[in-house]
Amino acid sequence: RLKMPQLAIPLRVLVAGDDTTDLDSFRAVERMKNRVRVAVLAPESPTELADHAELVLGSTGEFLELLRKL
Repeated sequence: RLKMPQLAIPLRVLVAGDDTTDLDSFRAVERMKNRVRVAVLAPESPTELADHAELVLGSTGEFLELLRKL
């Protein structure tokens, strides 16, 4: 009988997105205590991303700068 490997549940998660398809990722981590959801908004980005984000940035350059600081 094969045993399924136990999947590790992350203690912290950072999710970033800039379009409608990323909303599923934002919702998937909704109940996690230690989460940071980053909306990277462009003129064509849905405003709903910002509603689900802890941090809103104005460009991918700003997101890259955030990653460098981490």
